[in-house]
Amino acid sequence: MPTITNYKLVYIYTIASIIILSTNLALKGQPLTPADHGLKHFQIDDQTLGTISFYLDTVNLDQPSPLFLDINGSGGLPLCLYVKSEKMARLLNTFNSVNLEQSAQRYHYIVLDKPGTPFCDSLEFQEPLDSIGNERLLTSYPASKEYHRRLSLEWRVSASKKVLNWLIDHHYWDDTNILAYGYSEGAQVAPALAIAEPKITHVVALVGSGLNQLYDRTLNWRIQANRGIISHQTAQDSIDQHQKLIADIYAHPDAIDRFYDGHSYKRWASFYKSEGKGISLLQKILFLICRIRVFVKSFASSYPKLVFVDKFRLQHFHCLYF
Repeated sequence: MPTITNYKLVYIYTIASIIILSTNLALKGQPLTPADHGLKHFQIDDQTLGTISFYLDTVNLDQPSPLFLDINGSGGLPLCLYVKSEKMARLLNTFNSVNLEQSAQRYHYIVLDKPGTPFCDSLEFQEPLDSIGNERLLTSYPASKEYHRRLSLEWRVSASKKVLNWLIDHHYWDDTNILAYGYSEGAQVAPALAIAEPKITHVVALVGSGLNQLYDRTLNWRIQANRGIISHQTAQDSIDQHQKLIADIYAHPDAIDRFYDGHSYKRWASFYKSEGKGISLLQKILFLICRIRVFVKSFASSYPKLVFVDKFRLQHFHCLYF
């Protein structure tokens, strides 16, 4: 395995995890199919993982190329969500179309569906869409039972590995680079996937959690108390109550009928059990890109670099803030 200094540095720029297009329904048809986005659908049926649905860009599809795996964030949303009211429609893409456009000429771009989730689905509201915030738009979509039954860190890693090896076996890879690009929840999947699949050469982790995800809120309450936003007693009361919830999650790590913040206990527990995996990579992390989207994340994102330098005495850990 070559050292990290031998890798060609790859700079990835992103503007958002969700691209929102607003159009009048009277305009031409919406891009609601994989083909409309320049993607081709593939499917693997696995006895353990179930149906794994994924897509490749169609640029130079018959030529072996490096692979670019786009691992999106959390939630049981389709890759394309068509939201409409009487006079207006919005198209929300939960895959990064900027990555698709910028990588297609040099890589085979790959993105997976969440388990039990179609490529595209729709939501309809009675009130004008302009009066509905994006958070409500996204939380109004009901994730499928199959999504809650299967979704975990282990499923996302295993399904992604299965897809990569299928592509390798079917001669889509040119034996050069495989880049795993993860956003938010995907930023925790990507390093774990690189450990599971040694053929991966580059990892980009964007807006992930440097610490245990469930600790983020504890840290946030402490910060708010120190800044005088809430009292220290209020912070401690909130933390005590939150830790009871965390204890319940850890006591039921396989529960798919118990939920916290829209996710099953199974999903939460799977990411807790992976703590430390993302920072144990020695030669694989080229960039850990941390965007200061939420105040607490800028604190947590500093931790992996501390451990990386301490354990491996290496400086090839790039953390960009923008």
